[in-house]
Amino acid sequence: MRSKQGPTTRHWKEFTAPAPATRTGLYASINATGVISINRRTHAALGLPKTVSLLYDADNVTIGVQPTSQIMPSAFPVTLRRDVRMYHIRAHAFVEAHRLQISYCVRFLDPHLEDGVLILDLNLTARAPTARKSKARVSATRT
Repeated sequence: MRSKQGPTTRHWKEFTAPAPATRTGLYASINATGVISINRRTHAALGLPKTVSLLYDADNVTIGVQPTSQIMPSAFPVTLRRDVRMYHIRAHAFVEAHRLQISYCVRFLDPHLEDGVLILDLNLTARAPTARKSKARVSATRT
């Protein structure tokens, strides 16, 4: 039986384990310096591109990654980082141009392809397991 004292003070602690992996095996993340990382399966699903174009949908706060020719002036190189077996796209200029504020590394919870474009929804992210603890958030401004 509960005593007739005042309300109990709760000291909640949030469970912060990583979010579950995607069912498709596709993985993508973006860090605070604007580097987009994709795994081998995601790179293969895109057709193993050497360069990509980056697209931005401000209304839906979504990044699109589309394979493109190396001779295109807006092509971003896709480089393999062998030590972590991930492909990197250095997108700092893209992040700055669209005023995306990414304060820590986040992974996209539902990376998927639509008409050959990798869809990375900034509304559906979780802190990447390797990210340092921070109270900062991911945000974007609509232009």
